[in-house]
Amino acid sequence: MPDEGSDGSHDHAVRLSLFGAPGSNTNLGVGALMHGVMAAARAVRPDVEFTVFDQGRGVRPSSVTDTDGRVHGFRYVGAHYSRRLYRPENYLTMAATIPIGGRGNPGMRAVLASDAVLDISGGDSFSDIYGVHRFRMITAPKMLALRARRPLVLLPQTYGPFQSRATAGAARRIVAAAAQAWARDADSYEALRELAGDGFDPQRHRQGVDVAFLLPARRPTAMSEDLTAALATVPRPVGVNVSGLLWSSGNSFGLRADYRRTMLALVRDLVRRGHRVLIVPHVLGQRPGGEADNVAARELVDRLAPEVAARVSMVDSFEDASTAKGVIAQCSFFVGTRMHSTIAALSSAVPAVGLAYSHKYRGVFASVGRADAVLDLRAMDSGEVVQAVKDAQGHSQEWREDLARRVPTIQQRARDQMRTILGVVDAPQQ
Repeated sequence: MPDEGSDGSHDHAVRLSLFGAPGSNTNLGVGALMHGVMAAARAVRPDVEFTVFDQGRGVRPSSVTDTDGRVHGFRYVGAHYSRRLYRPENYLTMAATIPIGGRGNPGMRAVLASDAVLDISGGDSFSDIYGVHRFRMITAPKMLALRARRPLVLLPQTYGPFQSRATAGAARRIVAAAAQAWARDADSYEALRELAGDGFDPQRHRQGVDVAFLLPARRPTAMSEDLTAALATVPRPVGVNVSGLLWSSGNSFGLRADYRRTMLALVRDLVRRGHRVLIVPHVLGQRPGGEADNVAARELVDRLAPEVAARVSMVDSFEDASTAKGVIAQCSFFVGTRMHSTIAALSSAVPAVGLAYSHKYRGVFASVGRADAVLDLRAMDSGEVVQAVKDAQGHSQEWREDLARRVPTIQQRARDQMRTILGVVDAPQQ
């Protein structure tokens, strides 16, 4: 367990465990969250030491690089929700070692040695709409922290929706037991308040902002000739994010608009109106039929007529979330389905619209004064979406100037909230 001085203060570097943001180079949204959390925490406590839990095996050293070139080390530790109890990374196996101080289990030792356990659920996955298995996987680290009696902080995220009483009840118990639970926008805060019910405590249950607003933007170290040419066009290209999840899922999210038809119509209309289009993936992979945006983007481009495809460029991969944001920041306008692709745009003062398939978009866009830029695919058909994007582009310069004024305030709130979050490190433990 962490050492404490006689006055209750810690005489070691602040140790934090982070779950739900594994810094993946395939899912750039969760990568953005990890980098944002780390940057904000270092600004408050320069001595912070991070253990980041991911789907890997064992303990692995890693590092992140700031925009100024400074390198910060941290370590990855594997943690899995599975039936393979023989693996030390299994959550149940980890929990079984709590009575013996995590002996023989590096993941459990890291949690027990933490001054606080931070959990962000991928920003918007604390819900059962992605299935019960995913819900259990999301809640497992939260329950582990509570069983280990470590202060649990639910970082700014969304809560719900919940389709069953059982999952809602489990989420309510976690929220009630957490040292702090933060919502990432006003809409999410109302959902948190409703979920907490009679146990709502404004001192512990708070409204914040998405930590991805603090993600630094970096220009890729190497760019293809096609990408270099696309970014050099005048005016700059319109960025488009195609979600592999929606492209491959049929209509499991109850969309009124056929997603494939909508994205094809959108790209064709942008080209017809004289724009160069740059397709920017935010979840990367190679498996056809999966959730990878770059795979979906290739399929979309293959369906375009040659004269349209000639005006469309595509990024197949990125080094990390910061380089993806560096490219998005150079677009003149952005249309995104992945939530964090649109946050990369908004936080770079790039006018953006979000193609929504759940409630999670409106609150974030509202936080920068752009609730009207959320296009709900459950309520609009393809033609309405294409027209709405065209209408939004007519206000792009006004939006850009407004975002440039608002974003610094949002980013300062993100830094300030981390100071409150890390206050749990120095708070007396029950």
